[in-house]
Amino acid sequence: MNDCVAMPFSLATNRRLSRWLTVQGDPERILVRVGKVEIGQGIGTALTQIAADALGLDLSQIRLVAGITDESPDELWTSASVSVEVGGASVAWACGEAREMFIQAAARRLGAEPGRVEVSHGCFSVEGTRGTESYWTLRAAVDLDVEAPARASAPATAERTWVGRPVPRLDLSAKLRGEGFVHDLKVPGMLHGRVVRRPGFRPLALDRTALAEQRGVMHVHVDGDFIGIVAADEHDAARAQELALDAIKWSPARAADGASLEGTLRAMPVDETRQTYRRTDTAGEHALAAATLRESYLRPFLAHASVGTCCAVAVPQGRGMKLFSHSQGIYPLRQNLAACLGLAAAEVQVVHMDGAGCYGHNGADDVALDAALLARAAQAPVRVAWSRREELTCAPFGSGMLVDIEASVATDGSVVAWHQQTTSATHLARPGWGEGVNLLAAGELAQPLAHAPLADVPLMPFGGGGERNAVPLYEFGECTVDYRFSAQSTLRTSALRSLGAHGNVFAIESMMDELAAAVAMDPLAIRLRNLKDERSVAVLQAVCQAADWTANRQSDGTRGWGLAVAQYKNRGAWFACVVEVELSHEVRVNRVFAAVDCGLAVNPDGVRNQIEGGIVQAVSWCLKERVTWDAEGITSCDWERYPILNFDETPEIQVAILQQSAMPPMGVGECTMGPVAAAVANAVRHALGVHVREMPITPDAIAAAIP
Repeated sequence: MNDCVAMPFSLATNRRLSRWLTVQGDPERILVRVGKVEIGQGIGTALTQIAADALGLDLSQIRLVAGITDESPDELWTSASVSVEVGGASVAWACGEAREMFIQAAARRLGAEPGRVEVSHGCFSVEGTRGTESYWTLRAAVDLDVEAPARASAPATAERTWVGRPVPRLDLSAKLRGEGFVHDLKVPGMLHGRVVRRPGFRPLALDRTALAEQRGVMHVHVDGDFIGIVAADEHDAARAQELALDAIKWSPARAADGASLEGTLRAMPVDETRQTYRRTDTAGEHALAAATLRESYLRPFLAHASVGTCCAVAVPQGRGMKLFSHSQGIYPLRQNLAACLGLAAAEVQVVHMDGAGCYGHNGADDVALDAALLARAAQAPVRVAWSRREELTCAPFGSGMLVDIEASVATDGSVVAWHQQTTSATHLARPGWGEGVNLLAAGELAQPLAHAPLADVPLMPFGGGGERNAVPLYEFGECTVDYRFSAQSTLRTSALRSLGAHGNVFAIESMMDELAAAVAMDPLAIRLRNLKDERSVAVLQAVCQAADWTANRQSDGTRGWGLAVAQYKNRGAWFACVVEVELSHEVRVNRVFAAVDCGLAVNPDGVRNQIEGGIVQAVSWCLKERVTWDAEGITSCDWERYPILNFDETPEIQVAILQQSAMPPMGVGECTMGPVAAAVANAVRHALGVHVREMPITPDAIAAAIP
């Protein structure tokens, strides 16, 4: 691959241009295919803008096709906030190559030098004189079934018409009509399926005959511990599932853990400890320390808690299978499904359809295998939609995290020593990650397929799992960061929005405020004292100006202000926020001021929407959400016991975008999570003088934190 080192990853691994685009004749449009899929982040609109500018087209002249294994390029997963950074760069490059090929063909037809040929609205002209040639008149003359050639740099970009402009979401129309989601799909002859399972337990005895005699039940499929029900009506399938759950005798498959969150995390067996970062204090500044603090910060296990539950539709096709799924990784899912079904990958087709947003590894892949197993057993199309209980108990969780920090600060605010240790289970157990099959039902079968060994990638180049954002953004005199990884978590864990960045930034930015308090320094001033990165400073200053941040602002005990800053993965978008909280019988976030630098904002409206959505979810995580369990299993199994932020609790949000038109674009889907959590904790500390170091920050947590 040395000849294509300058190419974006997705294009370097899918170099054939015909995999990315096709010029259609009727209607006259260009079909652009991508592997990055829509999960609520507006990526389809942004990629269409990028393609339109690269090709010299209007948005209406492009049809974007995303996430079909038989057609789209294999871009692995839609994750890590790189859909614009990597996927968008690949689209721009592939379309730029195609444009240059068509310009060469147009130049020959028009009898002009290629450098004089321009393209606008899909038509080619010579220095402003409109010609008769277009992508559609030239499509027989240009063969796109070739590999993108090696280049030292990307193809020259056309003048920006669409990129950088706010564009309404192109996918909203269908969704508003109730046609855009996999849940809405109807296939002729489609039946409905449910699976009888209880996480952490195995079924001991099943009266299969009694289950088959339940109203509307057409098939009962049992394979080892996998128990599936198929009915013509969804309500009949759900009713039979609930009756079976109550009737079956269950045996615990793992020991219950009744310890506190900190006790649970400290007790997890550590499979690997590695030093993530080390900087030695060569100047001997440690001797100047005025205060040394040692604190521990905790993030609970978190559920995806999507408002819409996971769903898939499986359609048998002879020996093979077609799956409609809202998976974020259609190609890795296809590989795992094929292994479970005893098929070749080519015999399984996965078609992405929109589902409820989750930003991580939720149950979308698991429910796809549920549907496939039941469809094969019934030899008919089967739709499986999880219940709310399944959504909150069966899907992988985001791992709980423990961050221990010892830090020393000088009287001028310089942090002269920082020693940090993060403990976490895996954040990376997606299908296709490592050898094995990472699907729930795969381990329930009579001949189970082995799960991939649990691991966590080192910090670079993917930004790490539990290590993500573990290295502070600041330049401290002395700094060590260690990561303790456990492959033996109490709960099943995998990727959740921002992965380890949420817990790590919460801890780092909370400690920065505690150090500021230790030397009676303003929280903004101590950050500026230790920050060298100009873009970090810029977002901090921008948000503090918007929020009218005042040094040493006093609180009356009912209202407080907090700030935080981070660069996602220490190489992505810069984000800073100021949060205002109000304290009464509960903690309420009234206002959030935010500033983001994501390089070139392809669609400023999309960026703003992403930031707003991330802030709302981060506030919900920080104030309300945590997974709970006991000897009977997961207890946070409904909205009452796993509450999320209500509409009437949504804060007022103001977002400033620091547009950097000359810089490459970066994703913004996950940059908010850690800073918002820390800013809320810092605002509570400002209001009450109490440092709450464990999320969620509830009245009970505040009371427990009072010395």
